[in-house]
Amino acid sequence: MGPADIDSIPKPPYKGQGKRLPSRLGIKGDWIIEGRLLLARMPPDKRRALIFTVDLGGGRSCEGLDADLLAREFEIMPGAETLVEMNRDRCLAVSMQDVASLPGTKRGIFFTIVTPLGGCYFRASAAPIN
Repeated sequence: MGPADIDSIPKPPYKGQGKRLPSRLGIKGDWIIEGRLLLARMPPDKRRALIFTVDLGGGRSCEGLDADLLAREFEIMPGAETLVEMNRDRCLAVSMQDVASLPGTKRGIFFTIVTPLGGCYFRASAAPIN
């Protein structure tokens, strides 16, 4: 599995992109795609993985990306705040493709993320957060 063709990625803005997450989730961040993918600044003691699964209630869940770990992994400068601002400005483009998950994880996903600064590509498996 490789990166999505950049021209094939749906262009932002996405539904709810840049909108703050509801406080009931207990996570500070914003939607990239409302109800499907969020971007969060996790407290250092809660950082476990670049991608995580969030229980939305009612039997629904979505995936989350840790903005700090994503910025560090892909050397996005000046850092996570840049990603958060790009998302709030609705210029962060994302493609998610299902792939095989690793043992002990809920879902495998290949991400293609495109910013005005360039693109990054990664495969991740989501584990539920507690």
